Amino acid sequence: MSAALGGDVVRTLVRSASGAGVKLAAAVAAERAWASALFEGVRFTLDLASDDAAFGAWLAALPDADLPLRRYFIGSAELTDRPAANMATIELLAIAEG
Repeated sequence: MSAALGGDVVRTLVRSASGAGVKLAAAVAAERAWASALFEGVRFTLDLASDDAAFGAWLAALPDADLPLRRYFIGSAELTDRPAANMATIELLAIAEG
């Protein structure tokens, strides 16, 4: 896997959150190769944190958010854990473009 891709994913999430007025701390907790019959990509698990009131609304909108990523598109972004109001874990699938 590419550490550069993980960094791009984190920067994309931080930009998206910033656009919604949320100061976000994000880190890749895990990544693993992913493939289907037609596509290849990487599934990321990311730990997120923010003390901003809009964090919950941003998380709720994340599955439908436009998350531009060079040479990849986001196939899914799902909340998997919310241990506290200011913390979350998500899974994000980055699929390689043609």
